[in-house]
Amino acid sequence: MTAKRGAESWKNQGIRRVSARRPIWRGRTAKLVEALLEFTTLAGLLALLFALFVLFDAAQNPSP
Repeated sequence: MTAKRGAESWKNQGIRRVSARRPIWRGRTAKLVEALLEFTTLAGLLALLFALFVLFDAAQNPSP
């Protein structure tokens, strides 16, 4: 009986709804951050590739 009464009082409360739409500036900021992360990831991979080429070239052509 007590549990039923508790459940009834819980069911009668309104559900708080959260808006699914983000503010425009948050969407733009998220896109900008994503683009910057992608750019820095690509730049880092290219820098690593360049460093590997330099190291392998130095290993194959030892200086006197």
